Amino acid sequence: MFGFSQTTSSNPTTALESDLGKDVNLDGDTSDTVYLISSLSELLWITENVRDNGSAWSQQKIFLQTEDIDASETKYWDDDDTNNDGNNYNDPNDSNTTGNNEGWYPIGFENEFNGLYNGDRHRILNLNIQRSINGSAKSSVGLFGELGSYNAAGHKSGVVRLGIINGYYKINNSYSQTSIGGVIGFSIGSSQIKILSDLFFEGNIDCSLSSSGGYLGGVLGQFIIYNDFVMKNSYFKGELNGGNDFDTGGILGRSNGMSFEDCFAKGNITGDDIWNAGIIRTVGNSVNSDGNSIRNVYSAISFYDTNGDDLINSPIGYASGSGGDPNTELNNIYWDSDLSNSANYYERINYTVYSDNNSNAAVNSEKLATSVLASSSALSKSGLDSSTIWGQNDAINDGYPYLKGWIDFGLSSSTIDDQITRGDEVGDFIFLDGGVSTTVDSYVISSTLFDNQYFEISSNTLKIKEDGVTQIQNGTTSFTIIVEMTTTETTPTKLKRTFVLNVVDVTAPQATLSHNHNDAIVKGGEIVRITATFNESLSTAATLSATTTNTTFTMTASASTASKVWYYDWTAPSDQSLDGSVYFNVEGKDASDNRGTSTQSITLTLDNYFDFTLTDDDADNVFTLNDITTTFTLTATETLGSTVTATADYPPVPGLDINTGYSPDSTTSWSRSFTHPIGISGVVTVTLTATDVATNLVSKTYLYQIDTKAATISAVTQITPDGVYTDDDDNPSNSDTISLTVEFSEPVIISGSPRLPLNITKSDGSTAYATYVSGSGTSTPTFVYTVEDGDLTGAVDLKSDATGLDLNGGSITDTSTNTTDILFATNSATLSSLIEVKATDPGLQVTINSNNSLDQSSAKDGDILTIKILSDTAWALDTSTISLTINGINPQPSLTFLESTPGGNYTYTATFTLTASNTYTQGAIGFTLEAFDTVTSTKVSTPNKVSTNQSDLSGSFTFDNTAPKITLAATGNITEGGTTGPTVTASEQVQFSIVGGADQTKVSINPTTGVISFNSALYHSSIIFLFFSIISNHSIIFF
Repeated sequence: MFGFSQTTSSNPTTALESDLGKDVNLDGDTSDTVYLISSLSELLWITENVRDNGSAWSQQKIFLQTEDIDASETKYWDDDDTNNDGNNYNDPNDSNTTGNNEGWYPIGFENEFNGLYNGDRHRILNLNIQRSINGSAKSSVGLFGELGSYNAAGHKSGVVRLGIINGYYKINNSYSQTSIGGVIGFSIGSSQIKILSDLFFEGNIDCSLSSSGGYLGGVLGQFIIYNDFVMKNSYFKGELNGGNDFDTGGILGRSNGMSFEDCFAKGNITGDDIWNAGIIRTVGNSVNSDGNSIRNVYSAISFYDTNGDDLINSPIGYASGSGGDPNTELNNIYWDSDLSNSANYYERINYTVYSDNNSNAAVNSEKLATSVLASSSALSKSGLDSSTIWGQNDAINDGYPYLKGWIDFGLSSSTIDDQITRGDEVGDFIFLDGGVSTTVDSYVISSTLFDNQYFEISSNTLKIKEDGVTQIQNGTTSFTIIVEMTTTETTPTKLKRTFVLNVVDVTAPQATLSHNHNDAIVKGGEIVRITATFNESLSTAATLSATTTNTTFTMTASASTASKVWYYDWTAPSDQSLDGSVYFNVEGKDASDNRGTSTQSITLTLDNYFDFTLTDDDADNVFTLNDITTTFTLTATETLGSTVTATADYPPVPGLDINTGYSPDSTTSWSRSFTHPIGISGVVTVTLTATDVATNLVSKTYLYQIDTKAATISAVTQITPDGVYTDDDDNPSNSDTISLTVEFSEPVIISGSPRLPLNITKSDGSTAYATYVSGSGTSTPTFVYTVEDGDLTGAVDLKSDATGLDLNGGSITDTSTNTTDILFATNSATLSSLIEVKATDPGLQVTINSNNSLDQSSAKDGDILTIKILSDTAWALDTSTISLTINGINPQPSLTFLESTPGGNYTYTATFTLTASNTYTQGAIGFTLEAFDTVTSTKVSTPNKVSTNQSDLSGSFTFDNTAPKITLAATGNITEGGTTGPTVTASEQVQFSIVGGADQTKVSINPTTGVISFNSALYHSSIIFLFFSIISNHSIIFF
């Protein structure tokens, strides 16, 4: 918005007070020399001299500001002299964001300012300070840092008649005693008279980034005054943020011994200190024997903590008594209770306060509502009633009392009507001459600043342009403009003010109505959605009125329409007495409380009466397979419309149309025949819908029974619990039974003996059937199978190749005599059980062998026999019941059989030794074997029994109790030169060996065949002497 350039200081001109006709330093004469300050460069000249030449430089010097000074360039000033030309603020980075941008270097920042600066009611605009404070050397911040106390006799130091507009200070502080003020930061002591009056600061001071505190005031930071001294006619308007640590007051952070009167503070204070206050945070007197006071002040401050939450604070934070010097007098203190509804004018006071310590007069204080304090009524309050000091105008200072003496101007209106048109007046500028005999020369609005382009000024009147009207129509809700006023003085005063113009909505919302009915004729019970579309959002729900019942309805906002579209679902009344025209209108209120109605009403015609009856040719209203076609006849009370619709909801097929869009047969009747679908049962809902010529619709429902669905098998389930079941060999009638339920889709009627095929293996290869026994008339009849000898299955199931029930000459129908579907596959019916049938007598295989080295299928005395019994069942024998009797042996051996399961087969093994004490018959073994398995049930207590003999012997086995004999002669011949001799023979299978004789080493014998071989050939007659040994399974013989 502004053009920035580098700045160097320049020497101001001087003049005598007498030439100026002014007592600039207010000492009663006009003989002093005055420095005339009219620019930012001349103001910079003061601060550089105080900085470079010390406090003494400014003593006895008098400065007079002759014009408003725009300090916008300070926004980007850096203290560094980067181009080393001796000037700090003319470097390239002093006109942009490059660098530290510390901004204005306060007058008296490093050394005290001891001169007198008279602003002559001029302003400094757009002053920027953005500095970090970290020590005592430079810890006082404002336009002036520290106001000194040393001057030559008779010379005053101070600042008077000066205002700062749109100031912006941002301070990052880490020093605990920093003092920050909008105009002056700090002053202490007084060897000479100080003077402060007619000062103000309008702007923002932000210390929220600080890590340490100090004192922060809108006009002054901290003042400690030793003599009678009063600051008058001063104010603060804007924002103060003291963060966590600063002691913050609207006018002054801390005062000790200083007085001030006729002051106000207006705006916001943010901070966490509990005694932050609208006028002064801390006040007391321990240094001024003359005493001090605060009078005729008001606070229009809103308070917030650093989290943004509202606080309630007072005009005065903490007032402390001195115990020596006179306590601070307080009187005529006011505050806006709508902004901060404090019960008292103070947060804490530790002494008895009077408005006059000499008379102990009481303090006058009062909290006032905004409607009082920001009105002419405020000027009737004590201390605010001086017409030479205080004034009030609704166009100035938001209507709060203002201090006279300053040339100023305001705008008679801060709002714009949203119905304004091009060239219409926004408001008139109000001029305050400040007691100077002057008038306004011009008001100027630059088209390049803010929203100025949308406005123009004619004389003292602000008007809107066409583009401004367009902006309002496009939704703009506020404008910000800056206006410059110039007076007619010889040296004219130029003052810029910023105005915010809020657009006020005074236009009533308008709406159009619509409905979703296909025509304008509605019937009782119909729901018609009435929609109101407004041209702007509403603040409360729209209301709809209907003339028929004189009822008003609250409408509902449609989603995602920003409260512009509203609807109500109106249910047409069925009362025939209300038939006729119904008129609808809508009303709505926008956010500005403007109420508007629909631009037109809508009219619907209510027509309620129509009726008909329905008959059919089914006498009992039951549809069956034998009665599957029905004729329906509709008879109306008046002429039918173009279509009669009939629907039938057949279970489970809702909404199945049996007729669509048939024309009536005559003006008052309709008849059709329908064949019902097959395969359903339950209740049929037949609905007939018809209209008259006025489209009154009547729909009637009729209920019928239907059963065109055959019963099917849903499942087969067990009644008998899981377990093992068997037959009773001794009493077959006591054998176990297996009961099963065949579940049908509906109750069935059973005749005869239908049966259920099962997967039980029978000994004769036939099919096992569970036969129907009970349950006709229910959907869960019972079928029973009796276990027979030889039956076997691991888990009872349906026979794998069976497709359904075997009717076995019987029949199964539903209660409507529909033949039942007996196939398992229709509903994928299965049986899943853990019922086992074990009614098969075990089959046994016996093996006997011995440890005889020549033949394990025979035995002699001393051999060990091993008997193994292999069962062909998948369950065990009771080993204690195994009994084996061997024919021809005495005594019978004692046999104990042990169970094992090699390869998963049950095997039973016993051993015994054939001893000399046993007598037995030579030849093949014979025996008898008897055993029981372990299968029983709750009902059958006797297990399955098996009896067998040597016919189940695997292979053969014999007893041998006879010794073998040599059948070869004692002598024999051999051919000369040969090596093969005679063959020795025996009476049974034996093993041959040569065990002695004189010529034993000369021959050998085949142990199996008995053939004798000579180790070398014989060529002459020889006699060989040998001993032979034969071994059979019985004995050894030597010869």
